[in-house]
Amino acid sequence: MRPAAAALAVLFLAAGGCAHRPTPPAAWLWDLPVYPGATLAGKSAAAASFVLYRTGDSLDDVYAWYLAELPQGTPHAYSSAKHQATFALFDAHAQRSVHLQSAGSSTAIVLTRVIGR
Repeated sequence: MRPAAAALAVLFLAAGGCAHRPTPPAAWLWDLPVYPGATLAGKSAAAASFVLYRTGDSLDDVYAWYLAELPQGTPHAYSSAKHQATFALFDAHAQRSVHLQSAGSSTAIVLTRVIGR
């Protein structure tokens, strides 16, 4: 192998080893991961409950993190025009969602749970 090609191969291998890995969840609530560094901004408790978090991270960063953390194939929608995204999770006992919305220089994260009857 030529020296230049060998150096290039080593560079690609080193870069692959430094790939960004998602930060683990700060906590779990209703089997939903809580975004790392997000701070609690409000909550309710009832058959339909929500928790509001805020983070200084961009909507794109938070969206990418939830894509990596939630089960593969989780239904979701993303609107760059409206600066928001929603993930929906359904099971026999509850309906859960993660809604993300850009709010000025921060991103709002709303975790919801509706308990089935």
